[in-house]
Amino acid sequence: MRAFKLFPKIQVATSNLSKDAQKRLLWFDFYLSHNKNASLTCRYFGISPDTFYLWKRRFNPRQLQSLEFDTKTRRPKRVREMTTPQDIQRESIRSALQIWKNRNMRYKQNSKMKESLLDSQQFKKLLTDMQN
Repeated sequence: MRAFKLFPKIQVATSNLSKDAQKRLLWFDFYLSHNKNASLTCRYFGISPDTFYLWKRRFNPRQLQSLEFDTKTRRPKRVREMTTPQDIQRESIRSALQIWKNRNMRYKQNSKMKESLLDSQQFKKLLTDMQN
């Protein structure tokens, strides 16, 4: 698979790279053997420049395992943050609970039955509706 052989064969053999990582190694082998011409490399392998430069940033010639796709070490740039403050959330849950209690009390008083108006699934739906 390797045609340009700028990296020692022993180093490549001992690194136990996946097929995708070997493909990326071939990109950089070509890139380095052709005077670091990134546009030529992208055209030759049919990859976008964004993809090439993304892997170029990650690539470490001394550690070929850097060419492996590792989802565990790639954290998202933005993490979703809570938009509603917790005190407002607590208040909305309290008000939903109070509404539920009032409806149950009225139903019990009017029909004199011991079954509740809302079961647990309906209560959960009410809470999710109020939070949205």
